[in-house]
Amino acid sequence: MMVPKEHFRIMAVLTTAFLALLITDVARESFPEGMCRTEPIRRNLHRLQTILFTAEDQFEALHGQNECEQLLLMQSVVGHLKDYLLPHLAAEEAVLYPAAERQVPGPAASLTTVLVREHAIMRRWIQEMEELATRSMPDTDAFIRRGERLLGLIESHFELDEGLLFPILDEASPPPEVASP
Repeated sequence: MMVPKEHFRIMAVLTTAFLALLITDVARESFPEGMCRTEPIRRNLHRLQTILFTAEDQFEALHGQNECEQLLLMQSVVGHLKDYLLPHLAAEEAVLYPAAERQVPGPAASLTTVLVREHAIMRRWIQEMEELATRSMPDTDAFIRRGERLLGLIESHFELDEGLLFPILDEASPPPEVASP
């Protein structure tokens, strides 16, 4: 059985590698008229959002469970967030944000600073949810409140990515082609 930290590292490496390849391909591709350079990243973000927002259904299911089932469901939600969201955040910080800052140093750097701060908040709130999910007596109301706030922050964060960051990347000129020797 895979140790959770090893699992997280593998997910982070795979997500980072995927995002790096995606950005590299996006930077080199020419897109059909009307298609954005960030379209593949946008599609990936929408898939991730669909996965993450299944947590809302799990929050609703908590009230109909006994304490043992509540703890298991709460731990499942936290595991889901850690498996899908944390590698995504790491990949954005390692690949996407530096790419944006290289394209447009001033405005992108200010924006990515805010986005990285939001990542820190998301990580802290996931940690708080994990603490709530490992108590002997579940506090489902506190867990749901924190989870709903986290999902709201995630939704807002994704809107910033799509509404501000991706347009910066879409409007930046592609990197010059490197001549082969």
